[in-house]
Order: sequence, then structure tokens, then C-alpha cells
Amino acid sequence: MQNYKYEQERELSAYPKEYTLDMALANDNIVEYGVVPYNSKRMQLFMYNYTNKIPDKVVIVDYGIDGYPTIRILQNFGDIIIYTQRYFINETPNYCTFYGKHMIEKYRKNGNKLIRDYNLVTFDNKEITTFNELLF
Repeated sequence: MQNYKYEQERELSAYPKEYTLDMALANDNIVEYGVVPYNSKRMQLFMYNYTNKIPDKVVIVDYGIDGYPTIRILQNFGDIIIYTQRYFINETPNYCTFYGKHMIEKYRKNGNKLIRDYNLVTFDNKEITTFNELLF
């Protein structure tokens, strides 16, 4: 498992700090930018592949209000799911990795909006939200 973690960290370190929205869209990444996400159908395909035990990997880019984007890799190997994210504190990149046994979808309301959360269930049964999608 450690090898996968280091592979993901190495891949994430190759992304520039100022990874623009245009770059993310050109690379077919899933993007959280403002209220409406981009390429959310790619996450739905990931879940389909997960359900059918087909290995898959997605890159999710989250653009906050300020600072550098948080870039995440969610990878399903069939028997394990690894989720690694790169975020910045000041100018220093930091990495955090979670290992899971399965993915679940949950729905919640925020005012009059319906949101679908895609959560990784870790080996110690904690739920980590990997992506959320505004449905309406």
C-alpha cells in the first residue's frame, strides 16, 4: 500500500502550484469550483466502475476562495481504494492519504439544495468525503 501512496504523491507533486481551471478541464479532471462542479459524470463513471470491480482513477481539483487548489487522486484497485490529496500551507505542499474498503453515496439537503456526497469508508470505518455534487 505504501508504494501506491508514494506513486500518488509523486504524481500530485508534478502538478504546478497554480494549476488553473482551464488546465484541469483540459485534463478532464473533476472540478469543484464555486457551486456547480465540472465533469461530475466522470465521478459517476468511477462509481460505476467501483461497483463492477473495474480498477479506475480520477483526479479531483478543488478551487477554494483563495490560495492554491487542492488536488486529489482517488484510485480504486479493486480490493482497496486510496485517496491522496495535496494542499498548501503557505508555500509548502502537504499530502494526506486515506485507505479504504469501499465507497458510498449519501444525499443531504442544504436549504432547498440537494447534494450528493461520495464518501470513502476507511478501514477504521470513518467516512471521508471525496467529492460532493450539487444536484439541484
